[in-house]
Amino acid sequence: MAHGAERALAANKKAEPHTKNRLLALEVRPQKFGFVVFEGPTRLLDWGVCGCGGSGRDLGRTAGNKIGSLLDLYMPAAVVMRRRRVLTSKAERKLEIVVGTIRAEAKRRSVNVQFLNTQAVRRFFAPYGSTTKHAIASVLAEWFEDLRWKLPRERNPWESEARTMAIFDAVATGMALFAGTKNSKDRVSS
Repeated sequence: MAHGAERALAANKKAEPHTKNRLLALEVRPQKFGFVVFEGPTRLLDWGVCGCGGSGRDLGRTAGNKIGSLLDLYMPAAVVMRRRRVLTSKAERKLEIVVGTIRAEAKRRSVNVQFLNTQAVRRFFAPYGSTTKHAIASVLAEWFEDLRWKLPRERNPWESEARTMAIFDAVATGMALFAGTKNSKDRVSS
């Protein structure tokens, strides 16, 4: 199924896969989030992109309903996501609302929430020659055959990013967490 992922984790000396744990990996953006449910580091149970438009209470309520449904359905042992930097204060406020809602929903269900920084994800994929988002997504599409059809074509600089790229970003974050890290700077507390 995901033999490339197995080889990558075996080759990574820091790898300590939590094969018995279910993990919900998220890629949170101001208007949407990509998600992937892992059953161990080599099996994907579900994936997708959920929109959570709106503002204020509507945004929090929409995100809470969608995240709550995922947490109730899959009952993960942990949630992992990356903190994203955004360019505008409006987008930052939306991101804070969504992340705060995710943390609250996870806490209500006693699910651990972890944050990784982007450098940890890039470091994990560097040995595979993957330095761009599309290169990382291409490696993941090789490792997880079920995702191949979701891989968007490489975009031009003036084009918007494909919606499905959020799925690959979530998978990349999950894989980096499964690979583990000795560097405490890779994990972000808030």
